[in-house]
Amino acid sequence: MKIIGTIIGWIIFIFICLFFIGICVSIYKRMVFKNCQNLAERGDANAQNQLGNMYLKGENCTKNETEAAKWYEKSAEQGNVNAQLNLGWMYENGVGVGQNLSEAFRWYEQSANQGNVEAQLRVGTMYFDGEGVEKNLTEAKTWLSKAAAQGNGYAQQKLDSLGKYTALLDVAEKGDASAQNLLGLMYVKGEDVKQNYDEAAKWFQKSAEQGNAAAQGSLGELYYKGQGVKQSYSEAEKWLSQAAEKGIADAQNTLGDMYYKGQGVSQSLSDAAKWYSKAAEQDNALSQNSLGSMYYKGEGVRRNYSEAFKLFSKAAEHGIAESQNSLGDMYFDGHGVKKDFAGAAGWYSKAAQLGNANAQASLGNMYSKGLGVGKNFSKAAEWYSKAAEQGVAEAQAGLGNLFYQGSGVAKSHSDALKWFSKAAEQGNNDAIGMLGIMYYKGQGTKKDYTEAEKWLSKAAADGKAEAQYYLGSMYDNGQGVEQDFSSAAGWYRKAADQGNVDAQYSLGVMYEKGRGVKEDPSEAYSLFNKAAESGSKSAKEKLASDEGFQLTIKVANKGNADAQQYLGDLYYEGERVEQDYEEALKWYEKAAVQGKAAAQCRLGDMYRSGDGTFEDDETAASWYRKSAEQGVAEAQYNLGTMYREGEGVEQDDTQAVKWFQKAADNGYARAMYEIGSMYAEGEGVSQDYAEALKYYRKAAEQGVLPAQNKLGEMYERGRNGVQKNGQEAVKWYSKAAEYNNGDKELDSDESSYVEDSLRSLCRIYMEGKLVAANDSELFKWCKKYADLFDDEQPQYMVALMYYSGKGVRQNYAGALKYFISAANNGSDDAREFLDKASVGFYSRAANEGNDFAQLLMGLYCIVKCSHTGNLEDLGAAFKWMNKAAKGGNEIAQEFLSEFSGGEENSNAVTRWVMQSAKRGDSITWKILQSMNSND
Repeated sequence: MKIIGTIIGWIIFIFICLFFIGICVSIYKRMVFKNCQNLAERGDANAQNQLGNMYLKGENCTKNETEAAKWYEKSAEQGNVNAQLNLGWMYENGVGVGQNLSEAFRWYEQSANQGNVEAQLRVGTMYFDGEGVEKNLTEAKTWLSKAAAQGNGYAQQKLDSLGKYTALLDVAEKGDASAQNLLGLMYVKGEDVKQNYDEAAKWFQKSAEQGNAAAQGSLGELYYKGQGVKQSYSEAEKWLSQAAEKGIADAQNTLGDMYYKGQGVSQSLSDAAKWYSKAAEQDNALSQNSLGSMYYKGEGVRRNYSEAFKLFSKAAEHGIAESQNSLGDMYFDGHGVKKDFAGAAGWYSKAAQLGNANAQASLGNMYSKGLGVGKNFSKAAEWYSKAAEQGVAEAQAGLGNLFYQGSGVAKSHSDALKWFSKAAEQGNNDAIGMLGIMYYKGQGTKKDYTEAEKWLSKAAADGKAEAQYYLGSMYDNGQGVEQDFSSAAGWYRKAADQGNVDAQYSLGVMYEKGRGVKEDPSEAYSLFNKAAESGSKSAKEKLASDEGFQLTIKVANKGNADAQQYLGDLYYEGERVEQDYEEALKWYEKAAVQGKAAAQCRLGDMYRSGDGTFEDDETAASWYRKSAEQGVAEAQYNLGTMYREGEGVEQDDTQAVKWFQKAADNGYARAMYEIGSMYAEGEGVSQDYAEALKYYRKAAEQGVLPAQNKLGEMYERGRNGVQKNGQEAVKWYSKAAEYNNGDKELDSDESSYVEDSLRSLCRIYMEGKLVAANDSELFKWCKKYADLFDDEQPQYMVALMYYSGKGVRQNYAGALKYFISAANNGSDDAREFLDKASVGFYSRAANEGNDFAQLLMGLYCIVKCSHTGNLEDLGAAFKWMNKAAKGGNEIAQEFLSEFSGGEENSNAVTRWVMQSAKRGDSITWKILQSMNSND
């Protein structure tokens, strides 16, 4: 505590010192300023210049540019060379004084005359550019030479530029068109001279009138943009046409723009395409982009995605962001190239980084949905924000959604409202709908039904289902509008037809109650059923209620197929009613006759299995066919199996493949496996191992166990055109082996595939041929194999690994458990180990918590006591029996129920042990004999 107090004291002392130092520094600065001010007011020119510096930079005083200029002027008037330079700078840049280039030149000149190198440079430059003084190249050269002589490198550069300029000017003034064009370019680019479009236009005009094509193109560009000349599309067209005809690519591109937009010429997309094409052939990137866009849209040319893709690619390589974005669109939509979200994201990223707002919006969308990139809402928000700030409505709406949901950004209804409002003002219908909903719910703003109705009406009229639902709800409840059940039902219907579950449920209620529509229980039920199938909690609760059940029966009896199918499901599964296959069959048949595909498929199942009826494969196949023809994948698969096995139909592998393919195309994974096996065997199709591998992989990736096992086998063996690959073999065997990790009960076929995969993994990791031997992996798979299938071989292997500590931490308790299991399952090796094991092994296993070892140690101590008469052995026996009994060992529990422990006669205890031994020849007593013989 004393040390801590000392440390705190020093810290306080240091802070006090720093405080006083700060005060001292502040006082010193004020003194410096005051002293300088006093000297300046007495007329000291250096002090006046220094005071100007202080005011300009805010050093030791508050920054004040006007005061700075005042003191510089006082000092300059006394001839202070630095003040003259500083005052010239302030007049040149309009700092503290109004900008005045003549005054700037006057003060620079005075400073330069006193030898100030910076002033000499500025005077020379102003003579060169004709700023603040009449242009005079001779004077410019004189002053720049003086500055260069003092070692000013920039002055030397200006001298070099002056040399180039004067040489070029001399030739241009003599009428050389090329020199005149080059002089114009110097003024446009600001190279070696100050940028000056007026001068550029003058020299381009002189050159162009002599027929210089490049100058004609440049002059046309100036007229097009209104730089250095009054904007004139007609003059631009005149000069650009001349240049374009002579092959100037930039002129051809701009002329293409003018024809495309109808600027100074009659709009002509075909002429635009002609000029873009000529420029594009000369590798003009802008024309490549524009022409690509015309091919993409079919403007002025026949739509050709391939040609558009080619042109966009060329422009994109030149760094044209718009083309990069267009390539992203083409990869996204699959136009002119195979759809590839990753490829789209790559191009969007390039364009986005160059600032293309549309690409930024698209990239935000891809991150938001995880298309081509990993789903990342933070990244989505980043790119949406960039595009939204540039005014892209889609990005503003997307950013609004992220704020609304709190995805990638902190949830904020006020921010969501802000961005939805911006997007809605641009007509974005998604944002318009969300804005209406937020006003309806009072999210991020005060609840306002009038505003809600305004925005929801716009979105609803444009077909937005959610907006239609909320608008229907407003009419239903009279919120912000006069209550109108008919209008409510109309909007609910529009939303319901688009799959909006809330609207389906609400419209169902209206049909049930006859509100705004004619009462129709059958229609009400169908709507409730649709909503429930799509996940509506309200609809599910409705149908699950007693009222809903009665409605189901009522409409089913009136012929509603949805209700009939639902009743069939209830009776089939035994939900809400006692399971009754015959009743289920009755309702399924009623629904099936009306064309309900799911009911037809279930009828096929029932006739095939004989549930609720007699087994009839022909009838099963007939119902499967009806369902399959309506696109039910499960029925297509089942019909395929019947053709393959010749059940209910004549055996026909070709037909089997046909129906398996239909089911596979509908995403039915098991059918993919069957197609793979038929390609492997050449049944119904030509044998093709590559196709077999393809379909096995598709099925395996969707979790089909036999496909995973088959892939593991193919990669392990490396046959039939499949290259041996240990990593792939292990990958697929592992997936198959872990098939029941969810504790699903395996049927016999599933068990055989899982067991085969486990056996293969154990073999692979033990042999170390396909992949490196790995004891940890070997133990993992052997243990899973042993635990799942109670097989002596993996049990013995696990026991050995526990015993040796190979691949797992050494554990005698675990070793004994698996040695016993292996021995009980007939392993001679396990029995031999147990016969030869020492008492020390069992003692350690007992100490590690193995209740069987604890029992053995208890029995061992009892027998030992009977030989030695040592009661300490009897006490130890009871200790071990208590531990074993607590671990659930029944023999130990039986023993303790016979003897309370402590005072029993050792002979009585021994007799109990021997009598128990005579009850059977279990391994327990054999081990006990071995323990005594090995002691």
